[in-house]
Amino acid sequence: MSHTHPRIAIALFVAAAGCHSALAPDVSQDAIGAGSDDGGGGTSITDAAHDGGTLDQGCEDYATAYCARLKGCTPFELAYTYGTLEKCSAQKKAACVLEAAAPGNGLTPGDYTACGASFPTLSCADFLGGVTPACAKHGTLASGMACRYDQQCTGGACQRAGACGTCADAAAAGASCATAACDVGLTCNAQHICVARSAIGQACNANQPCDLTSYCTGGKCAAFRPLNSACDQFSSNNGCNFVLGHYCYAPPQAASGTCQYLTSATAGQSCGLGNVSNNLIVTLCIDNGVCSANNNGTCNAPAPVGGNCSPTNGFTGGPRCTTPAECIGGKCTVVDPATCQ
Repeated sequence: MSHTHPRIAIALFVAAAGCHSALAPDVSQDAIGAGSDDGGGGTSITDAAHDGGTLDQGCEDYATAYCARLKGCTPFELAYTYGTLEKCSAQKKAACVLEAAAPGNGLTPGDYTACGASFPTLSCADFLGGVTPACAKHGTLASGMACRYDQQCTGGACQRAGACGTCADAAAAGASCATAACDVGLTCNAQHICVARSAIGQACNANQPCDLTSYCTGGKCAAFRPLNSACDQFSSNNGCNFVLGHYCYAPPQAASGTCQYLTSATAGQSCGLGNVSNNLIVTLCIDNGVCSANNNGTCNAPAPVGGNCSPTNGFTGGPRCTTPAECIGGKCTVVDPATCQ
């Protein structure tokens, strides 16, 4: 089961860009809730009961737990990708329902419930990094067979180049990920080798990245800098907590900056790079929106199923599609995994 966090990647890019930003009240800890590491389409499945209840109930349990943990670890990601906790739960459940009914899927309804139940016990580093062993079960489809999801495959990986793909073996730690996906909990480094991320206090470099609750400084992973702390706006590794939507803001000509919240906007509002009171401000679109242009654009809301869509580079383009639809041939389409043959 894949747990992806696209806006975290976007925030990391913005944080590294050294651009200027202002405080974003609607994604602040007061507005959405502080992130905390407290540790510790074609197939009807509603009535398909086996091993622990219906798939519908299992997916509801999973989605509710996933979104609650996402809010606890990174309210920034929740706000930018889904907008609200309720939207997150509804969209994750809809995606899960499709996934759960896929041919050869190795997870039962009880497994989805157990997967969700494990989230509160995971550290934010493990949750955000996909180190979720209770959710990692392989399917029954052999390598080379058509698939849509990793958990359909005996090897743990569905290599997709579009709506459908073929089953393959996931790459283990130390193996090449140039043409293969890494196994659960691993990431593909700059040399295309699968590695486990380093934790705070452990060694790090370009090929040994830190987990998503820390950054690399002086060859060691360290906790992110607190909000309002000093930072170097010209550094690609300034230590601001991108997981919580922070990046290094500095007025023009300033020698240094401070870690502040990214600015956000909703559909129809201004976004991208803009000049506000002689400050260069970066504004990202909330609720899975996308900016129409790099400079002084407008936020476009995600399109519904059947709506027009176009690719996005993470900042501009689009519109995106509302989950679980994806953009195929310029239309937002919900793919029935049974059609992957």
